Amino acid sequence: MVDLSQENIKQLYMDLLQPHKLVAHFDEVDFAVWLRESSDQEIEWCLEAFEKEELYKWCTLIKREQDSRGWYTR
Repeated sequence: MVDLSQENIKQLYMDLLQPHKLVAHFDEVDFAVWLRESSDQEIEWCLEAFEKEELYKWCTLIKREQDSRGWYTR
């Protein structure tokens, strides 16, 4: 049986999300649309992955989406 704990789901998401490949397929507008379709939790994990890869331009877009949802960002 698959472990569906929050931590395991996060790890699965982080394993699947490959920021450098993702940005190769999206321009900024399409990336913003993709973010709007994501859950709050997915956006949080996405920011963590993009920060780890030092893709700061894209981190700014992620933080803008968080701000539009009323999040306090770092």
